[in-house]
Amino acid sequence: MNPGDIDIPMAKARALAAKAATVFKPRTPLIGKDLFAGRWNELLEISDAIHQPGLHVVIYGERGVGKSSLANVVSPTIWAIDRSGKREDEFDDVPERLVIKSVANSGDTFSTLWHRLFAQLQWPNPDGSGTVVSTRVAFSLLDTLGIDDVRRVLSDTSGGVFIIDEFDQSGRPASKSGVIGGRLVGPEPSHA
Repeated sequence: MNPGDIDIPMAKARALAAKAATVFKPRTPLIGKDLFAGRWNELLEISDAIHQPGLHVVIYGERGVGKSSLANVVSPTIWAIDRSGKREDEFDDVPERLVIKSVANSGDTFSTLWHRLFAQLQWPNPDGSGTVVSTRVAFSLLDTLGIDDVRRVLSDTSGGVFIIDEFDQSGRPASKSGVIGGRLVGPEPSHA
C-alpha cells in the first residue's frame, strides 16, 4: 500500500498524525508505568538488587534503548513489589522506600552529582530541636566530596535508590576537567 492509496481528506490526515505524535515519542523517555512495557525482567533484576544489602544497579546502554524510561518506572515498580503479597490494609506498614533521581550534565563532577542528590534529603537536626537539616549539615560535608563521604551518607539511607540519569554527559565540559568517581576526566583528547 502506498501513501497515495489512502483516500482521506488532508485535514483528517494531519489530525491523525498529530494524535499519533502524542502517543509515539521514540526520543522521549516514558514517565508512567502504564506506558512502559517489555522490561519486566529488568525491573525484577533491579528490585532483587535493591532488596539485597551491598548490591548496586547500573543501567547502561546505547542512546535511545530505554534507560531513562526504565529509570522513570523504578519507583512505582518498587512500590508495588514491596507491597506484593500484602493486603491493602497492610500497605501502611511497609516503609516508604527512598528513590531519588537527578540528571547529570557536562559540568558535573563527582561532588556536584552527589550534592544534588543529597540536597533532596532532610535529616533530623542533631540538636534534638525536632527540626530538619540538609545532608550537608547533618554529615558536615564539604564542597568537595570524597568516596568516603558518599559511603557515610549512603550507609544511613539503607534501601535507598539513587538514580543518576545521563551519567555519560557528566565530567566532559568543553573547556575544563573535572573529577568523576575519583578519576580525572576532561575534554576528549585531540587526534590531530
